[in-house]
Amino acid sequence: MGQILTITGYAEAGRRTLVRHIIKKHPGARLMTSTTTKHPSKRDMKGMYHHVTEVQFTALEWMGSLLWGVLYHGLRDQGSRYGTSREVIDQLLDEEGALGILLPTPEAVVSLRGYLKSKGREDALVPVFLVAPPEDIHRRRRQDTIRLQIVL
Repeated sequence: MGQILTITGYAEAGRRTLVRHIIKKHPGARLMTSTTTKHPSKRDMKGMYHHVTEVQFTALEWMGSLLWGVLYHGLRDQGSRYGTSREVIDQLLDEEGALGILLPTPEAVVSLRGYLKSKGREDALVPVFLVAPPEDIHRRRRQDTIRLQIVL
Protein backbone atom coordinates (compact mmCIF):
# COMPACT_ATOMS: atom_id res chain seq x y z
CA MET A 1 0.00 0.00 0.00
CA GLY A 2 1.23 3.47 -0.88
CA GLN A 3 2.01 6.42 1.35
CA ILE A 4 1.60 10.14 0.74
CA LEU A 5 4.16 12.65 1.95
CA THR A 6 2.76 16.18 2.03
CA ILE A 7 5.19 19.07 2.23
CA THR A 8 3.69 22.41 3.11
CA GLY A 9 5.26 25.60 4.39
CA TYR A 10 5.97 29.24 3.86
CA ALA A 11 7.25 30.68 0.59
CA GLU A 12 10.96 30.01 0.03
CA ALA A 13 11.12 27.55 2.95
CA GLY A 14 12.74 24.93 0.70
CA ARG A 15 9.83 22.68 -0.30
CA ARG A 16 11.02 22.06 -3.87
CA THR A 17 14.61 21.58 -2.73
CA LEU A 18 13.44 18.94 -0.25
CA VAL A 19 11.32 17.20 -2.91
CA ARG A 20 14.24 17.04 -5.36
CA HIS A 21 16.45 15.60 -2.61
CA ILE A 22 13.90 12.95 -1.61
CA ILE A 23 13.34 11.88 -5.22
CA LYS A 24 17.10 11.71 -5.85
CA LYS A 25 17.76 9.62 -2.73
CA HIS A 26 14.65 7.42 -3.01
CA PRO A 27 14.07 6.38 -6.63
CA GLY A 28 10.63 4.95 -5.78
CA ALA A 29 9.38 8.37 -4.63
CA ARG A 30 7.53 10.51 -7.12
CA LEU A 31 5.75 13.80 -7.31
CA MET A 32 1.98 13.44 -7.51
CA THR A 33 0.30 15.53 -10.18
CA SER A 34 -2.10 18.25 -9.09
CA THR A 35 -4.46 20.23 -11.30
CA THR A 36 -4.08 23.99 -11.60
CA THR A 37 -5.29 27.02 -13.52
CA LYS A 38 -1.94 28.80 -13.18
CA HIS A 39 0.23 29.31 -16.21
CA PRO A 40 3.22 26.95 -16.59
CA SER A 41 6.43 28.27 -15.09
CA LYS A 42 10.12 27.41 -15.14
CA ARG A 43 9.81 26.74 -11.40
CA ASP A 44 7.33 23.91 -11.98
CA MET A 45 8.88 20.50 -11.46
CA LYS A 46 8.27 17.86 -14.12
CA GLY A 47 4.94 16.14 -13.51
CA MET A 48 3.92 18.59 -10.80
CA TYR A 49 0.85 20.04 -12.55
CA HIS A 50 -1.83 19.31 -15.06
CA HIS A 51 -2.69 22.79 -16.39
CA VAL A 52 -6.36 23.49 -17.18
CA THR A 53 -8.59 26.49 -17.84
CA GLU A 54 -10.90 27.99 -15.22
CA VAL A 55 -13.88 26.36 -16.97
CA GLN A 56 -12.21 22.93 -16.95
CA PHE A 57 -11.28 23.29 -13.28
CA THR A 58 -14.83 24.23 -12.36
CA ALA A 59 -16.16 21.25 -14.32
CA LEU A 60 -13.82 18.91 -12.43
CA GLU A 61 -15.10 20.34 -9.14
CA TRP A 62 -18.75 19.97 -10.16
CA MET A 63 -18.19 16.36 -11.22
CA GLY A 64 -16.58 15.61 -7.84
CA SER A 65 -13.33 14.56 -9.49
CA LEU A 66 -11.18 16.75 -7.26
CA LEU A 67 -10.62 15.86 -3.64
CA TRP A 68 -10.07 19.55 -2.95
CA GLY A 69 -9.96 22.80 -4.80
CA VAL A 70 -8.35 25.90 -3.35
CA LEU A 71 -7.88 29.45 -4.55
CA TYR A 72 -4.33 30.56 -3.86
CA HIS A 73 -3.01 34.10 -3.65
CA GLY A 74 0.74 33.62 -3.63
CA LEU A 75 3.67 35.78 -4.62
CA ARG A 76 3.88 34.51 -8.19
CA ASP A 77 0.43 33.28 -9.11
CA GLN A 78 -2.33 35.58 -7.94
CA GLY A 79 -5.74 33.94 -7.98
CA SER A 80 -4.73 30.52 -9.29
CA ARG A 81 -6.76 27.46 -8.39
CA TYR A 82 -5.23 24.17 -7.30
CA GLY A 83 -6.68 20.75 -6.68
CA THR A 84 -5.81 17.07 -6.65
CA SER A 85 -7.99 14.38 -8.12
CA ARG A 86 -9.36 11.47 -6.15
CA GLU A 87 -8.04 9.20 -8.90
CA VAL A 88 -4.42 10.33 -8.34
CA ILE A 89 -4.76 9.67 -4.60
CA ASP A 90 -6.53 6.31 -4.99
CA GLN A 91 -4.02 5.02 -7.56
CA LEU A 92 -1.13 5.77 -5.25
CA LEU A 93 -2.83 4.20 -2.24
CA ASP A 94 -3.34 0.96 -4.19
CA GLU A 95 0.29 0.75 -5.31
CA GLU A 96 2.43 -1.43 -3.08
CA GLY A 97 5.44 0.42 -1.63
CA ALA A 98 4.74 3.67 -3.50
CA LEU A 99 5.69 7.03 -2.01
CA GLY A 100 3.85 9.97 -3.52
CA ILE A 101 4.80 13.54 -2.71
CA LEU A 102 2.34 16.45 -2.74
CA LEU A 103 2.93 20.16 -2.14
CA PRO A 104 -0.57 21.18 -1.00
CA THR A 105 -1.84 24.07 1.10
CA PRO A 106 -2.40 23.32 4.79
CA GLU A 107 -6.17 23.38 4.14
CA ALA A 108 -5.76 20.69 1.49
CA VAL A 109 -3.87 18.50 3.96
CA VAL A 110 -6.93 18.65 6.23
CA SER A 111 -9.14 17.50 3.32
CA LEU A 112 -6.68 14.72 2.47
CA ARG A 113 -6.57 13.55 6.08
CA GLY A 114 -10.39 13.36 6.17
CA TYR A 115 -10.49 11.44 2.88
CA LEU A 116 -7.88 8.95 4.06
CA LYS A 117 -9.73 8.50 7.35
CA SER A 118 -12.93 7.69 5.44
CA LYS A 119 -11.02 4.97 3.57
CA GLY A 120 -9.42 3.58 6.76
CA ARG A 121 -5.98 4.69 5.52
CA GLU A 122 -5.00 7.42 7.99
CA ASP A 123 -1.64 5.69 8.30
CA ALA A 124 -0.87 6.55 4.66
CA LEU A 125 -0.37 10.26 5.41
CA VAL A 126 3.02 11.67 6.39
CA PRO A 127 2.56 15.45 6.78
CA VAL A 128 5.55 17.82 6.93
CA PHE A 129 5.38 21.58 7.46
CA LEU A 130 8.50 23.64 6.74
CA VAL A 131 9.08 26.88 8.57
CA ALA A 132 10.90 29.71 6.83
CA PRO A 133 14.46 30.31 8.02
CA PRO A 134 15.46 33.47 9.89
CA GLU A 135 15.44 36.60 7.71
CA ASP A 136 19.24 36.79 7.27
CA ILE A 137 19.44 33.24 5.95
CA HIS A 138 16.34 33.76 3.83
CA ARG A 139 17.86 36.91 2.29
CA ARG A 140 21.15 35.11 1.58
CA ARG A 141 19.31 32.24 -0.14
CA ARG A 142 17.47 34.67 -2.37
CA GLN A 143 20.71 36.47 -3.25
CA ASP A 144 22.47 33.16 -3.96
CA THR A 145 19.56 32.13 -6.20
CA ILE A 146 19.75 35.41 -8.10
CA ARG A 147 23.53 35.04 -8.57
CA LEU A 148 23.06 31.44 -9.73
CA GLN A 149 20.45 32.46 -12.28
CA ILE A 150 22.73 35.20 -13.64
CA VAL A 151 25.64 32.76 -13.99
CA LEU A 152 23.54 30.17 -15.79
